[in-house]
Amino acid sequence: MNAHELNTMFLMIKEYQQRLLNVKREMNIISERSSRLKKRALKLQECKQKEALENAHYREAQLKREQDLIAKPSSSFKNS
Repeated sequence: MNAHELNTMFLMIKEYQQRLLNVKREMNIISERSSRLKKRALKLQECKQKEALENAHYREAQLKREQDLIAKPSSSFKNS
């Protein structure tokens, strides 16, 4: 091998090392984004579940109020 071939090979090695560093950097960025999105999705899911539970409790309370408002025959009318 002559000096020119060695120089070319070292330049290629340097270029591939830089490409590798860029790929690693991109992978880290994507991994961080993915983690943040997973946390956000979990938080949104928890909020939706909490909201659904609150809505169910509200509907249940409304139904109970409506049932309490329905006139019920008193026991004194049944005996007469």
